[in-house]
Amino acid sequence: MDPITQASRQLELLNRSMDDRSVEDARRAAIARDEEFARLQFLAKANQFVALWGDFASRLNEKQTFDVKLAKKLAKAFHELETSEGWPIRDQMASTTHGK
Repeated sequence: MDPITQASRQLELLNRSMDDRSVEDARRAAIARDEEFARLQFLAKANQFVALWGDFASRLNEKQTFDVKLAKKLAKAFHELETSEGWPIRDQMASTTHGK
């Protein structure tokens, strides 16, 4: 094989290798973005639940009344939180079922 053909083949192999790395780097970056997005969504839902819980507790303590509408909002916020990605029990169950 002449030196030009050999160099050309080596360059092609190097380019393929770099393309493979670029694809893998892009895949890792996409996974990291998805994980960060899920984390931020979970934190937003947790913050919403905490804010509603604070309102509920304040009204209960200050007015000595049970606000049914606020209780329903609180229950809904908790349900959204516990069914979201990032909820500890849900994540444990998912990891044990994927491991089997």
